Amino acid sequence: MERRNYNSILAFICSSLVLLFFLVVFCPINVNADDENPTWDAESDKVYYLSLPSTDGSHSDCTLVQSNGKFGMIDASNPSEYGPYAVQGGNGKTVAEFMRKLGVKHIDFAVATHAHSDHIGGFIDLVDEKNSDGNPFFDSDTVYIHKKYLNWDPKYEDPTWQTAEYFKEVTRKLTEAKVTMVDITSDDTSGLSKLDATMTKKGDYSDNISFKFGNLDIALYNLDSIVNKEGYTENDNSIITQITKGLHNAVILGDASAMIDYKYGEVIYKKSGTIDTLRTGHHGISSANGKQLLEFLEPKNFVLSSNGPLRQLSYKLYADKHNTPAYKAIENVGAIVEDFDKSSADLQTFADESCRALVKAKTYHPVIRGWQIWGDATAPDGWSYAYIKDDGKYATGWQYIEGAWYCFDSEGYNLMLQDTVYYDKAAKKKYVLTRSGIMGTGWVKAKDKWYFADSSGALKTGWITYGKDWCFMDNDGAMQTGWVEDGGHRYFLDASGLMKTGWVQDNGKWYLLNSSGAMQKGWQYTGGAWYYLGSDGVMQTGWIQEGGNSYYLSSSGAMKTGWVQDNGKWYLLNSSGAMQKGWQYTGGAWYYLGSDGVMQTGWIQEGGNSYYLSSSGAMKTGWVQDNGKWYLLNSSGVMQKGWQYTGGAWYYLGNDGVMQTGWIQEGGNNYYLSSSGAMKTGWLQDNGKWFYLNSSGAMHRGWLKHYGVWYYLGQDGVMYTGTHVIDNTTYNFDTTGALA
Repeated sequence: MERRNYNSILAFICSSLVLLFFLVVFCPINVNADDENPTWDAESDKVYYLSLPSTDGSHSDCTLVQSNGKFGMIDASNPSEYGPYAVQGGNGKTVAEFMRKLGVKHIDFAVATHAHSDHIGGFIDLVDEKNSDGNPFFDSDTVYIHKKYLNWDPKYEDPTWQTAEYFKEVTRKLTEAKVTMVDITSDDTSGLSKLDATMTKKGDYSDNISFKFGNLDIALYNLDSIVNKEGYTENDNSIITQITKGLHNAVILGDASAMIDYKYGEVIYKKSGTIDTLRTGHHGISSANGKQLLEFLEPKNFVLSSNGPLRQLSYKLYADKHNTPAYKAIENVGAIVEDFDKSSADLQTFADESCRALVKAKTYHPVIRGWQIWGDATAPDGWSYAYIKDDGKYATGWQYIEGAWYCFDSEGYNLMLQDTVYYDKAAKKKYVLTRSGIMGTGWVKAKDKWYFADSSGALKTGWITYGKDWCFMDNDGAMQTGWVEDGGHRYFLDASGLMKTGWVQDNGKWYLLNSSGAMQKGWQYTGGAWYYLGSDGVMQTGWIQEGGNSYYLSSSGAMKTGWVQDNGKWYLLNSSGAMQKGWQYTGGAWYYLGSDGVMQTGWIQEGGNSYYLSSSGAMKTGWVQDNGKWYLLNSSGVMQKGWQYTGGAWYYLGNDGVMQTGWIQEGGNNYYLSSSGAMKTGWLQDNGKWFYLNSSGAMHRGWLKHYGVWYYLGQDGVMYTGTHVIDNTTYNFDTTGALA
């Protein structure tokens, strides 16, 4: 009997614990409330985050704003019967039911954060609903604030959410009800005047619509449509709402993702500082409620509208770290209430009898394990990561998870680094952490750079082998391309990081790398030719000065020898490539090259002598005709002057070297040179007169016995004919000049 009693007691205790666990884990949240529903006076300032049934496991948003007996609405939940996302029983109708219980008579303003059905679908129901007096909640005195939905062009519409269908149906029904429609992306926003609202547009994220609503200040952000911007969705098109009274304020994000929410978080923080309540963006999922946003706003409370852990709940990472309560507004019929008349930021619940047992349930902290992510606009892939171990503790430091190594910060708040190089001070080693945070081994790419890590993950630096090739890693372990310096030498690595040898072209310039890859300078012999590389390693072309000599390098860089023509001028380079000057003997001829190395032609003066060089530059010897004049050059090429015997004849060359013809006077004698320049001897007839030139070529004067016959030649050398008195004696000479 005692054992049976003991077993009964034990069974009772166990069943009670199970029930308690069920209530804590699976029931909706509601905290700091009395056992009875509070009585709300119509003049109070409150925000009601509606708890809406979710029979199909989905989620939706609707928030009521109350001040001085006036009510506004932000989003309206799902539709009840219209379209594929209609909710059995009707969330739009549920919103109307709640408003009648609360005593709402009229909606003065309504904000549609964006055009998805779980936010605007309920307006389809609410237009037809009546208050407890039988009058509509929505009429011509209602101002409906919305934005044209993203990707207005039908070809871009999201068929999953049928954005266009819901947007157009809501617009149609509200227009029929004569509601004042305000599309804040249009040119006509005159309807805002009913709220005495002002629009401030500076072209940045501080743009806002602001208006006084009773005792509350309302500000709307994200006014401009981000239509068709890369990477943005209709969720990012959400209008963001800030509600303020004194130092008490709340922010409703719609479905804005971390891509934009942090930008508005900074604006709101600069305006108001930290906030009391954040209605989590996109129902609390990981793509929203970014790390930067939460660190800006430091919310004291979270309100979310998701049916359980939904694709990981990003806010939870912040909530756990800061012990911030999170309230789940879903499933029960009622609301999470924020009282702006109280200095405390604690939230309350408003529930009907069916939810009374849940009033004292704790805040919503779902038990999650494994990988958790949240939006991080500054992270490489837009996400920050944490890992919660089986014991519920956050992973810190190096952790081996699912076959890979990861590194977390000391609080486990997020991966220490992603897509970067991490220096472990304790290990004094560097590691590559990929975009997913995994420690890489072997070849790993991070931030568009390649690294090589050994089997322990430690990065290699300096030279490493890759097959038969070499790669160079800098001090951070990044594979280098292009020029690198190491050990006093320069090396070139191609676009794939492989060290090059031999000739390499870079930016239109050529460089020579030896078999070890080192860049060469100065004279280098390769491929059967000499090349010269400057102090910067650039292969030279054209004329260079080196070691006191001039050298000529072809367009290919190869050093030239022998004759070279440049700009119409010829130069002679010896077998060492040095440019020659002065007299040079080559190819069986002498050439003269000036002080600038240019091959000379025509007459030159050198060493007090004159020389004649042909058009080919070869020095001439012997007879040379120039400009119709003849010159005689000896075997050394020297221009001759005066009497010169050559070819069996005597010639006379003037002081200018020109060969003379006809009569000349030289040394007191007269000589006659033929048209060929050869000196004449013997009898000579010139201009009808006879002269006699002796064996030396000198013109004869006086008596001459020639072959036994006497002749007389006057002082002018002319042979006498006829009768002449010579030395007071008369002589007769015949017509041949012979003495008769």
